Amino acid sequence: MSSSSSPSFTIHTLTYPDAPDCPTSLLVDERIIPYLPKPVHPSRLNPLDDNGKPCFEIRPAGADKGLGMFATRHISTGSLILVDHPAILTPAKVPLTQNARSSAYRSLFEALPQPRRDELRTMTNCRSPEECETMEEGISRTNGTAVELGLPDDIDVEAREYGAVFLTINRSNHSCGPNAAHKWDLASFSSSLYALRPIVPGEEITMIYTDVTQPRHTRRAHLLSHYGFTCQCPFCALHSPLSEESDATRAALRDWRHTHPTFTGWATDICKADDFVLKSHMEALTLIEKEGLQGMESVFVRDVCLSWAMLGDEAEFRKWAGRLLNLSEEAELTYSKAAKAELSRDYDVAFRLYVKSAELYLHLSRNSGDNAHAQTAKWKTNAGKALQRAEKIKAFVDKRKASNQKDASDANTSKEPMNLTPVGIDHFSSRA
Repeated sequence: MSSSSSPSFTIHTLTYPDAPDCPTSLLVDERIIPYLPKPVHPSRLNPLDDNGKPCFEIRPAGADKGLGMFATRHISTGSLILVDHPAILTPAKVPLTQNARSSAYRSLFEALPQPRRDELRTMTNCRSPEECETMEEGISRTNGTAVELGLPDDIDVEAREYGAVFLTINRSNHSCGPNAAHKWDLASFSSSLYALRPIVPGEEITMIYTDVTQPRHTRRAHLLSHYGFTCQCPFCALHSPLSEESDATRAALRDWRHTHPTFTGWATDICKADDFVLKSHMEALTLIEKEGLQGMESVFVRDVCLSWAMLGDEAEFRKWAGRLLNLSEEAELTYSKAAKAELSRDYDVAFRLYVKSAELYLHLSRNSGDNAHAQTAKWKTNAGKALQRAEKIKAFVDKRKASNQKDASDANTSKEPMNLTPVGIDHFSSRA
């Protein structure tokens, strides 16, 4: 499973129950191997359409941009785009001689299956030969994304910070107003890419490579030095005085929580006006929308939700709670779990999860407002699909149970009956 590349560093391989042909090759201090997880199934499956295709495609993104990730269908806010296991993982600093380091990086790539290795070698290398002697090290340094390994503090190792390279997520290009972000999960050793706002078919799916609350000249300098390109996203392409206004807005948002009222301060001071936090946070959310920084909005939405709850306005609380909890994501997650259970022939679990996801979709359709006709229709359609799957499972189980009873009667033996756990709402009786 492992082959030694130095007295303290080794090439280690992780394999995955959900993707056995897509292992990860790791260059790690051998003393941390016992602390690495045994990967479990990701909590969510990659979302595929009825033809088994994902919601994106990888294709050329234009002059000087290489490949990019583009939506092939509508992706709603909070929806899962992709779950990806890294191809390689390397330390931020490798305390080896140049020759030993070059050999280690070559071995790192060679440990991968050839298709995975060949795809990795097509990724961008922005490092000069002086910085990285080998192509393999250059690709690793250019594309590495910091990930947390959860190492105990008392392990005496020099290399504690690691970066992972993902073959698909890393195809998402940078924007200073990204429409997606990814989240690392150590237990499954995977990262999940989510939509930060609605993404329309044909739109490029982007994420951030730098601190986007910094001024434009700082962002561009960092991107040029680390990734070899000058950002031309809509926010960097602004002309004066709009560019200066954008920089000032981003600086204000970066420090907003330290310079403006918070829910905790307002809730414990009875002298402050009812709208003390609401005015401030609604202004912040407007600026976040303007700058395309939806990744920052959750803390503000949470405080607005709590403020309406404390003021006793149930309608506003429900509206903001729905936005905060993102029920659409919960419905999609439940449907994915149901499909996984059905594939595993765990029909009782699948039946209950399909019914639950239908209820969630129906709840969304009833509370989507008068101006969201297209989204309401989509949620109703999804509810119908979930109920259809549940009805097919029920019919299958009923048929199997009848067959078992007949066989048992004929053989004068008893068999374990197949029963579905009752649900709180009867979705299967005759309806108009």
